[in-house]
Amino acid sequence: MAMVIATVNSLPSISNITLPQTLASLEQSLTSGLNLSANLTTSNAEAVIENCGEAFIDVRMRVSQARNIALRAYGDSHLGVTSAHGFRAMFKDRTAIAAVGTFLRNIYELRAKGGLNPHPGTYLEPRIACATENMAARYDYLHLGYDPWQRCLTHTPEGIFPPAFYAEGTAYIFLCPVYNIQAPIPLRSHCPSVVESDNVFVGNQNLFYRQYQVYTLIYYLTRFYLGDFALGANTHPREQIDWNDCVFNLNILESIRNPTNMQLYMARKSFPL
Repeated sequence: MAMVIATVNSLPSISNITLPQTLASLEQSLTSGLNLSANLTTSNAEAVIENCGEAFIDVRMRVSQARNIALRAYGDSHLGVTSAHGFRAMFKDRTAIAAVGTFLRNIYELRAKGGLNPHPGTYLEPRIACATENMAARYDYLHLGYDPWQRCLTHTPEGIFPPAFYAEGTAYIFLCPVYNIQAPIPLRSHCPSVVESDNVFVGNQNLFYRQYQVYTLIYYLTRFYLGDFALGANTHPREQIDWNDCVFNLNILESIRNPTNMQLYMARKSFPL
């Protein structure tokens, strides 16, 4: 499989990137317009893990590792574009520092979030449920309009089954059967990295995507905290998955809204578990 390279030095200059109004208004959009810290508690929480049976301990361990990764990325994010670990590649400019840092801290602290089913009038921490057969009745109070188990069994046109999904508008991330056959954590050589001397983002993404439990959780925790701000299949622009596209096709605000940008930044090889 071919090596994938995104050259940070060849990024378009800030003046050539389409930005909302001015850099000043962009900073305001990133820190307040995205509302990354509004509607959240300010104290640490713990994820609720449901319906996982004997897998409970393993899921709890993966959540702990995901939090650890977010904490390490949070420490690096303060360096902004001077970071050697892909901040400029993923987020373009120093104006993203505050928003990226806030977001990573939300994941590390697992802050509870308001306005979500099943109890929109209170704050709910992320809830992780293992999808099983005949579970629709158990979660009918979420008013999903679908059976989580059946959604797990629905594949893409390419035949790919989801390892997990975030139930939009709720506090729930559902883990699918495919999650159980993923490796817990990646080998260091499978993670994206930045070659410091050349400032080049490199790696083989075919070995990375949908392969590891800890990064599956990171991706869907990202969707939980981004909520309606997240790019997706029906947004404009659409969510970018290929990491070359994550680097070159999005402006600063869109980069923060793109879940894969956050996932890749947290997954850099320079910070192994």
